[in-house]
Amino acid sequence: METSTLTSKRSSTLGQPAPHGEAVQTPEQNNLTWHEMKLHRLQRAEHKLQRPCVLWFTGLSGAGKSTVANIVEQKLFEHGSHTYLLDGDNVRHGPN
Repeated sequence: METSTLTSKRSSTLGQPAPHGEAVQTPEQNNLTWHEMKLHRLQRAEHKLQRPCVLWFTGLSGAGKSTVANIVEQKLFEHGSHTYLLDGDNVRHGPN
């Protein structure tokens, strides 16, 4: 396949490069359905009296991500913030 043909196929799929030249499916093609939630994020923020955010720690295995995340959560808790920590290893023990 010529490079120009591959490039044009890739650029037409949500702006994401297709792995190994395969077509990238849109949500409609995956039969995904958007569900409207009863509570809006602003309602949660007002209820908790804080601005929501996500802290996502990435890095190599054994680099200390969980250790740092635990320390950050403890400090936020001491500050009075509502937090919830999802650790990758712990999550893999349950839902998967």
